[in-house]
Amino acid sequence: LKANYITNYNIFTLGPSGSGKSFITNELVMQAYYRDNAHCVIIDKGDSYRPLCNIIRETTNGEDGIYFNGEEYPFSFNPFVDADPDDQNSISFLTSLMLSIWGDKNLSEAVITKLTQSITAYLKSDYPRSINGFYDFFFNSYLTEQWINLKNIEFRVHDFETALSLFTKDGLYKDLLNSQVNSNLKDKRFILFEIDGISDNKKLFPIVTLLITQVFADKMKAF
Repeated sequence: LKANYITNYNIFTLGPSGSGKSFITNELVMQAYYRDNAHCVIIDKGDSYRPLCNIIRETTNGEDGIYFNGEEYPFSFNPFVDADPDDQNSISFLTSLMLSIWGDKNLSEAVITKLTQSITAYLKSDYPRSINGFYDFFFNSYLTEQWINLKNIEFRVHDFETALSLFTKDGLYKDLLNSQVNSNLKDKRFILFEIDGISDNKKLFPIVTLLITQVFADKMKAF
């Protein structure tokens, strides 16, 4: 930087297998965490950073070193907890999340607008902040009040409920968006997402990627 070869602190590491890319990155991340008190978020395939994560977990008595791999340590988020009904970024993100869960790429603008309105109304309600809370609000309260309008714009309620049910109650991915323990990820200084186990899951991978992006965005806004 001082020699004007670079204009920021980004690092690009290139090398064949076994050349030490992960070794040097582990060293840089460890220095950043312990020496500079940095917040470190790692997305990895290959589990190269799990030993470092274990070290940090031990030295912080389990307070830090958060590890997800989708298997024995399931991905667990709750993007609803800190969402602000008056913040357009919060509403836009949750709308994108719901659209990703729904998976229908042919929705009209009217349907998307109605979905956005339902999210805003939910965040202003007394329902619990979780995907379960949104599900209960939408199908037990909002849907009843807005039924005529929903029919007029051909909001395919059954399709939406089927898609959402995978992530609620007893659904296959019921733990993904109902976390209580890990809702404060923005306060953790070391988080490791090992995505090997879900990289081939066409349903789960894009949603987890979106949630990881939001974790990073939340840290950028906070710090």
